[in-house]
Amino acid sequence: MYGRFVQGRPKRRTERPSRLSGHAGSRETELLCLDVLNTGRAALLTFRTTKEAYAYVSFLHSVKERLDPRGLLDVSVRGRNVRIRKRLKL
Repeated sequence: MYGRFVQGRPKRRTERPSRLSGHAGSRETELLCLDVLNTGRAALLTFRTTKEAYAYVSFLHSVKERLDPRGLLDVSVRGRNVRIRKRLKL
């Protein structure tokens, strides 16, 4: 998996081994979610396979329950890409 922040900032790429057992790690995922919540920038993660992307999303939902009680994080999957962004409450 590698990731980057969207919205014109310099790309922040994190190379990860493509093992489902070690995908991203819970601490790194927590920091990523907090970063998205605090800065408002979207994070785009690309995996090697669609199966990996969906496995990561199911893991992400368990992390999201703790970090995001108000439901501000929006997670979407399209193919191998997972986008995490801050939902705007009007």
